[in-house]
Amino acid sequence: MALVKKGDLLTLLGWQHLFPTVRSPTELKLAIAWGMALAIRIEEVLQILRQIESDFGDEHSAESAALACECTTIRSVAIALADDSQGALSLAEDCLSRSNDPWTANVASNVVRFGYLKLAI
Repeated sequence: MALVKKGDLLTLLGWQHLFPTVRSPTELKLAIAWGMALAIRIEEVLQILRQIESDFGDEHSAESAALACECTTIRSVAIALADDSQGALSLAEDCLSRSNDPWTANVASNVVRFGYLKLAI
């Protein structure tokens, strides 16, 4: 996530390209998903989000709830960048009230603002 937060998406996505068959831990998959969303690689980000969500499946722990919220926020970014601001808005609003992570909450807040801006236009 440090690379994502610094905006160094090319390095992160380059590593993912060099090691595509390595089964990565969830945190690395999330960082790659953030990078793909911000690089507007919509189909790829949706695919990796499905992988992450299948990894934690039907778990009902605080950790799985946080992962689900982060995945939903990443999905909202991807959907917003695919020009579906209304779909992104509903996803981001749900996570905005549930997120305990400052990064995820901030991104969800930005998507919510974007969604309302697009509704006003």
